[in-house]
Amino acid sequence: ELGIIEDNQYKVFDWFRKLRNKAAHQPIFHVTKNDLKNLSPKKFREPKNFYNFCFEYLILIVFYYSKFIQ
Repeated sequence: ELGIIEDNQYKVFDWFRKLRNKAAHQPIFHVTKNDLKNLSPKKFREPKNFYNFCFEYLILIVFYYSKFIQ
């Protein structure tokens, strides 16, 4: 709404929020292929690569939005 982040970035943040909420309401939670089915690139659609996805996405966000943090 404020135009600070792009729509596709908002969709990824919203996806993370929903995944976090799902995890918060289950006593034991595991990321599944179904949770990751819409990720791009395809290498991140495997649960074993979830940490790498999070790390790369975090680096991308910090680098891209660092111009707003001063």
